[in-house]
Amino acid sequence: MFLYLFAAFVLYKVIEEDRHLRSVLQKKFAQKENLAILGQMSSNIIHEIRNPLTTIKGFSTLLNNKLADNELRSYCQLMLKETDNINKVISAFYRYAKPQSPSFKELFLDEIIINLKASIDPKCQENNISILYNLNCAEMQVLADLEQLQEVILHVVQNSIEALEGRSDGKIEISTSYSRLTDEVVLQIIDNGRGMTREEKLLAGTPFYSLKNNSVGLGLSICYQYINKHNGYIEIHSNLGMGTDLSIFLPSLTSNKKTSHLSISN
Repeated sequence: MFLYLFAAFVLYKVIEEDRHLRSVLQKKFAQKENLAILGQMSSNIIHEIRNPLTTIKGFSTLLNNKLADNELRSYCQLMLKETDNINKVISAFYRYAKPQSPSFKELFLDEIIINLKASIDPKCQENNISILYNLNCAEMQVLADLEQLQEVILHVVQNSIEALEGRSDGKIEISTSYSRLTDEVVLQIIDNGRGMTREEKLLAGTPFYSLKNNSVGLGLSICYQYINKHNGYIEIHSNLGMGTDLSIFLPSLTSNKKTSHLSISN
């Protein structure tokens, strides 16, 4: 009797999990359908918003330069700041809805990461985060758009930095490796931050979905889009309270070359 009850309980939990998964995936699919419709309208909408926004910013700048009253000038500066924020939202939406075609070149992935150290390291130091580079693909090339790939890496690192907020032992590891089985170069960005729930992992990369109050929720969506155009894909492994491991897989151009190792820690 006990076994029957236990089996019934397990079956109930499986059905509930399945319902939850289907609900999340339906939300994700509905959001993508809505974005496709918005994408068709985006050019006209953005044009209609940006024209008056440019006028507002122009007159706010003029008033800020002319006014002597400090309080009134502070209002103008606030207006300028908010118009810049609106412009950022519009730009993010436009880049997702009307993505620019990548300009592919043969690039060394390790070299791209080394060149980004000047941007990544100061941010980590500012937030008391230790950063480790474990690069193993010095001779491995990928066919990629340099600006798009840099944007993806910097965005994922920024997400890791934000996930480590408030921690005194924050760590980020950026590593590269080569998979002979799939002939792919793998870029991993690992942190020991807050991690993600199962639902958050499923919704990661969904347009307009974000855990941050001040975010449009398009950053990771754009990353997914860029990597997809590179014939690659992104995988996320994460558990709440145990950090996140985000891996980017890109086709290799130099499978016949050997890997070499470079480890850098700050």
